[in-house]
Amino acid sequence: MNIFVSVRQDTMNYLPLTIFVIGFCTNLSLSVAGNNCKNHGIKCKDNVQCIPRGGLCNGYIHCDDQSDEDPDFCRDFSCPSGTVKCKNNIECVHQDYLCDGYTQCNDESDEDQEMCKDFQCTSGFMKCRNNLQCFRTRFLCVATDDAFCLDGSDSDPEFCRANAPECPKGEVRCKNGVHCVNPRYQCDGLKHCPDNSDEDVNMCAEKFCGRFEVKCKDGIQCIFKSYLCDNDPDCYDGSDEENCNESKRSIYSFMDYHRAARGLKKSK
Repeated sequence: MNIFVSVRQDTMNYLPLTIFVIGFCTNLSLSVAGNNCKNHGIKCKDNVQCIPRGGLCNGYIHCDDQSDEDPDFCRDFSCPSGTVKCKNNIECVHQDYLCDGYTQCNDESDEDQEMCKDFQCTSGFMKCRNNLQCFRTRFLCVATDDAFCLDGSDSDPEFCRANAPECPKGEVRCKNGVHCVNPRYQCDGLKHCPDNSDEDVNMCAEKFCGRFEVKCKDGIQCIFKSYLCDNDPDCYDGSDEENCNESKRSIYSFMDYHRAARGLKKSK
């Protein structure tokens, strides 16, 4: 029995969004049972070549005889869970690729503008300003050279601040008003906020280090006490390896051993 879930029936005129939870290929000479293919593969129509099951009806030819993309076969093929049929009822594309600004369907139905206007982005995605394209929320103003939104809105600070999701519990906003950081990562010498505000010199000069931390000589960076005198500089000014004698190194090597035994690692 095939169990399926219909997604947004109001857009079916543009792209049939039917996700098949269970789908097996059992016809048109492509066989799963008794095919001797490794890793649960499937035989092509020539009964010689094996391909991954995920290669069936995805718009890319894997079989030398092209049987994996045979239109008659693919029209009857049930797309795997998490994928949907293009309007031509031949190719299967992943849900996350719908309305992402890049064409996967040969008939371009996955980027049909009328369908995309009403399309609800899947979890973890959000719409660009043009209301046509979805992109991953975590890419909002990530300070890369290239924008993900074709209209460039994901790199616009005003758009990013207006659409920034709430910070996870226990985290604080970066200065850019978009991204979030765990306070324990502030002033550790490593960049966590794209705008580097978690390492702001003035903020870090006033910050009190955590219970098991100590300030470097520069008065800015915090490191774990167990990193002192371990023959591995952690302070950018190298002050954690100054004035060390063998007794100190022995004590902190002992502490590092027990930190490692508890699965705690250095932050770099």
